[in-house]
Amino acid sequence: MRRCGNNIRRARLPRRAAAETMNNGVFPLSISKVKNLTICALLLINVFFLSIILMDNFADARERRAAIESLCEILQLNGISLSPENIKTNDSLVTMRTNRDTNMEREIARLFLGQVDITEQGVIYHYDSANIGAAEFYSGGDFEIWVYEKVILSENNPLDTIENFLKSMEQENISYELTYEDSIETVKAIIKYEDVLIFNCNLEFIFRNNSLINIKGRLATGIEPLEQGEPIDSLANVLMVFLSAVRKGNIICTEITRVEAGYQHNVVGSFGDGVLAPVWLITTDNGQYIIESATGELRFA
Repeated sequence: MRRCGNNIRRARLPRRAAAETMNNGVFPLSISKVKNLTICALLLINVFFLSIILMDNFADARERRAAIESLCEILQLNGISLSPENIKTNDSLVTMRTNRDTNMEREIARLFLGQVDITEQGVIYHYDSANIGAAEFYSGGDFEIWVYEKVILSENNPLDTIENFLKSMEQENISYELTYEDSIETVKAIIKYEDVLIFNCNLEFIFRNNSLINIKGRLATGIEPLEQGEPIDSLANVLMVFLSAVRKGNIICTEITRVEAGYQHNVVGSFGDGVLAPVWLITTDNGQYIIESATGELRFA
């Protein structure tokens, strides 16, 4: 019996040692380690799915590039050169609504002329400042402002003066590009919506002896999405429409230097409300052409 008791005591020693080991926190599968392993597993899963998504995106990019190169080869076979690098697509463009904003028109007139007297002539709003100049805003966003010479001077660069005015005119999601036209005396601002060009919404600022004397152009105001906006047509359809016009002899072209998706501002109401319609602008060695996505109509820009 004594020998048996000694055996029992010896048999219990390993269990006690195991319990002490667990209490000391060195058990290999502690709760903290299980959490860490779970987190690592989730990270690996996320990395795996992300790699699949990136691979799909790369595959789509390769397929898109191959399709564009094929289109360029078709044009080349028909005597028209076009480099894939000169094509700018945007598949997300849809028709947008524009609303004439007479409050903004008045603020623009005040920006250049100060306090003004307002006269309404139907859809034409005339603003006059006896000491500075006058302005007229028409249906459809067109306007013109005349400033007396030496009222607004550009001390250094006309671009700086114009940029300061445009920042004051800026609406949400509206931006611009400044380019010289003909000489330093004329500067053009190309209006954009969400970084997409509105091809027929340009502003011209004319200087004489470093003095701003005339501003004219078109603005699209009150831009908002339509419930069922018409999406932009595919690049393939657009280039085939253009190629068909060339083969029929309606257009003479041997080189396309630029193909770009953008908007065109069309007036649909007598007061000046309208739409931003998705279009393609094709620049060639023989002029610029617009192709409307909704109708496929091809015309001079």
